[in-house]
Amino acid sequence: MPTTVKKGNQHTDHGNAVISKHVKGYENDLYFVKKADKATEILEKFGLPDVKKK
Repeated sequence: MPTTVKKGNQHTDHGNAVISKHVKGYENDLYFVKKADKATEILEKFGLPDVKKK
């Protein structure tokens, strides 16, 4: 009986997006830092809802 090897798909389709290494990063942008801090505060205050399996 021959064995089969399952290989993952290494081709990534980005559609018609432009891929460039020269795009500005937003990790230090003040707007996004404030949004991330606010989201962290909300998660710490309320937490995530419990997921119940059916």
